[in-house]
Amino acid sequence: MEATLTEGVGMYARGIFLLFLFALGAPFFFPPDVLGKEETARLVFTKTPRLPKDSTVHVVREGEWLYGILRREYGQAMPRLSLVRRYNPHIKDLNKIYPGQRLILPAKADQPPATETPGLGLTETSKGPSWEDRMAVLKELLGRMNAVVNRQGTHYLPLPDVGQVVVDCRLVPMVHFNDGTIVFIDTNRRLPDHLKELVEKTWPSYRFVVPAENESVLDTLMKCVNATKNFSMKARRAPCTIGEKPAVRMTASALITKKDPKEEKTPLQVVRIIESEEERLPGPVFHYLKGRGTTVSEMVGDKVLPVPNPVPPASGPSRPDRLMGSESREILKDLLHRLGYETKKDVDVGVFDMARDGFNISIRADLFIAKGADRLIVVSRRLPAQFSSILKARKTQVVTITGGEPPDRAIVKVLKALGIPHEEGPYSFPVSKKGADAARVVFPVIRVAPEGGRPLFLVDFDLPPELYRALAGDTDFQLLRYR
Repeated sequence: MEATLTEGVGMYARGIFLLFLFALGAPFFFPPDVLGKEETARLVFTKTPRLPKDSTVHVVREGEWLYGILRREYGQAMPRLSLVRRYNPHIKDLNKIYPGQRLILPAKADQPPATETPGLGLTETSKGPSWEDRMAVLKELLGRMNAVVNRQGTHYLPLPDVGQVVVDCRLVPMVHFNDGTIVFIDTNRRLPDHLKELVEKTWPSYRFVVPAENESVLDTLMKCVNATKNFSMKARRAPCTIGEKPAVRMTASALITKKDPKEEKTPLQVVRIIESEEERLPGPVFHYLKGRGTTVSEMVGDKVLPVPNPVPPASGPSRPDRLMGSESREILKDLLHRLGYETKKDVDVGVFDMARDGFNISIRADLFIAKGADRLIVVSRRLPAQFSSILKARKTQVVTITGGEPPDRAIVKVLKALGIPHEEGPYSFPVSKKGADAARVVFPVIRVAPEGGRPLFLVDFDLPPELYRALAGDTDFQLLRYR
């Protein structure tokens, strides 16, 4: 004895989901409401189907719709839509046909002209990307988080004491995540809900997602990712910042992270929908993030942009130039020399003059700085207030820098005393060709803006070579490391 769960022609016995039952009483396992569903699971007691007399079978191709098929096959002598429905009870809605479906067409002979418009109530396939194109995008994005998309062969799901389900992965793609979760993308709702529930209850690592009609690729991706045990995907409307010193801040459309709160701060993948390729990350920044566990996927429209090439090894420096010296006064000497100041170490500076004051007192300056009428001395011990006042009256500033004072404090003190414009704090450097806010590299600096010269950005760490090369091409400023 052979029977099918699906009404209509047995031509569809090789459907997507096949349920093999080992007992003859197994057909009674499923409730009657399963019968008549389009391309659902089938019991394998099937006999050879019988097609209506003189009918033909048309396999729906990508981009086809019913009216177009009927017009091509029949011309002006198209059959009534009610007749087409009667021949195809397995298709729930003729307005929605999908690639791979088998359409039973009535015999062409003696067909009366249609009295109803075959296209009435029918709409052409969405002008958006085809399902094949969408799957290509999904495969690319999922592959970047080490998930494997299988669209070939069959997959067997044993059901203890019942039988097994056989899934045709050509029509129901299977996604295997590296946390052990397997997600089936049931695009045409081929599997009844209660059968899905049975599979998920029997095999907790298996999940099913059903894309909504005309939903975006990212929405389908989000359903797949959020069905897993360990991963989460959320839409994002604000820029995201990844890393510290340096950090990368960029616009983001969605973030894929670990569900573990301890690891959630570092995204596994950032999805960016941008207007043009000019807004994308440069190769060095992309590979800098990838080396730290974050992949950036950029899309223009429905197209996923390829991974940018890393910058080839350059002959020039891979790190910022470094100010000479290990202690503050030596660092200051090199910095101020670059700014056009005359600098000397260990200079005796007179406070009182024998000819003028009747006696002579001088102090030893660790560093003497001069430019035009400006004079400044750096000392390691605090001078008496009277001495400082006398030197100030003679247009000589005094800055005290103790031996244990860090270089950044010493630099700021001297810049302030000399009246050189400067500022401290995080500074963001645009790295995209278009749109300053599209992508930036952010890190703390002392920004020095000398009059008539290009700005200097002083940092206390080595930038990764790939990031430095991405910034070094900008000739409007210079990066210097001070320790």
